[in-house]
Amino acid sequence: MPEAALSRKAEDQLEERRLRYSDEIANIVEAAYKVIEATDSTDPSLRAILAEAGVSTPIFYRHFDSKDELLVLLLDDGRRQLAEYLKARLDRVEDPEAKVRAWVDGMMVQVLDSSAAHRTRPFFIDQGRLDRQYPAQQRESAQRLVEPLIEPISVLCGRAADDPLVVRHADAIYRLVTGAMRHHLTFETTPSKAERQHLSDFCLAGVHHVGQS
Repeated sequence: MPEAALSRKAEDQLEERRLRYSDEIANIVEAAYKVIEATDSTDPSLRAILAEAGVSTPIFYRHFDSKDELLVLLLDDGRRQLAEYLKARLDRVEDPEAKVRAWVDGMMVQVLDSSAAHRTRPFFIDQGRLDRQYPAQQRESAQRLVEPLIEPISVLCGRAADDPLVVRHADAIYRLVTGAMRHHLTFETTPSKAERQHLSDFCLAGVHHVGQS
């Protein structure tokens, strides 16, 4: 067989393998979501995940070093989806204060919506363990949610987007809001409209304080 044909055949086989591996990972991820939703567990059984996915243990360890590595991937996948949702919300408003409020409200939807809360709860309750095990990956993943705050805070403070104060303030708002989310998800409560309003007001008051310092 000519060398060019052999090369094409090898590339086709590699692409086929990549697609198969991609499908296997997607299948395992979706199975993990289903098990977590069904059990509301912060530490779902690997056996249950594999049974739901219909794959063997060797196939799982072909893609993941541990179950916790899979959970980190699930958390990052959820943050990617939430980041896209937040960006869409912020793109619908022009005023920078309205953008900050849209971000806070968008985050709190994860608590207000029962199905979103049910899927999100296990990760929030047990996130500290994953943060300690995978600090770099978790920081990078969380940054996807902080990023949409940088531009409106920069405008409100009259500072450059890469100003350390702007970055720290965006991170502080993220920590404050996720702390409120974790409280409600842990106790399975729903924040009132007044509480959500106060949360946005408090965040904006801090932004303006930074701008004046």
